[in-house]
Formats: sequence, structure tokens, C-alpha cells
Amino acid sequence: MRFTPADQEDDFVRFDLTPLVDVVFLLIIFFMVTTTFVYQPSITINLPGSSQPVNVNRNYISISIDRSGGIFLFEKRVESTDELFSSLRREFERDPERVVLIRGDKDSKYENIVKVIDTVKRTGLKRVLIATKTEYAR
Repeated sequence: MRFTPADQEDDFVRFDLTPLVDVVFLLIIFFMVTTTFVYQPSITINLPGSSQPVNVNRNYISISIDRSGGIFLFEKRVESTDELFSSLRREFERDPERVVLIRGDKDSKYENIVKVIDTVKRTGLKRVLIATKTEYAR
């Protein structure tokens, strides 16, 4: 048996970090799995307010109108209402019951939004919603 003298004892305390690292990794994985992500389009649109929220499923046709009157279909710029009509007509032929969600900037001319709504109606799509921000009543 080997004994060490009292003055030569190792005073260094060792902590095993393996369980701590395991717990940290488990927490990271838990938060990654349980986190939900909100889809935010890359086009900056300042929506008008409404006190009545409406939930829409994810299978909708997204049309955005920016403040300068630019039209975007699925976040891709559309040069004219004729081009918008042909693209929407193809979507109508795939599924005539799809919902069209129009996101018009509140500073955009009303005329631009009406032109888009008319174009949507000409394609045969009947389910049209206009996106707004929810403002809660006080």
C-alpha cells in the first residue's frame, strides 16, 4: 500500500462536465423541435388594421401590392395585370377552390388594389381575402 504524506495530497477538485453538456444539448434539441416559425414575406407591406382576425390555411395564393403599386405573386414581381391573369389562371386550373390572399399596403392607391381584385375575379377564383393587421378593441 502506498500512502502519501498529508502535505502532498492533491487539493485539486475535478468536476465531470459530461452530464452538464448532455443536459445542455438536450435543452437545445428540445427548443429546436418545439419552436414554431412564423412565415413573414420578404416584401415590406404596411397592412391596414382590422378588429376581426381571420385565419387562413397555408395553401393560399399570395398577392402583395406595395406602396408604389408593384404587384407580387408568391413574392415574385409581376409586370402587368395580364401576366398576373395568366399566372392566376394556371393556379385556377390546378385547384379552383384555392383562397387568394391580397396583401395591399395601406399607403397604396385604392385603384391598384381594385385592379388586382378584378383580375382575380376574371380568372374564376372566388375565394378572396384581404390581409389586415389585427387591432384589438380598447
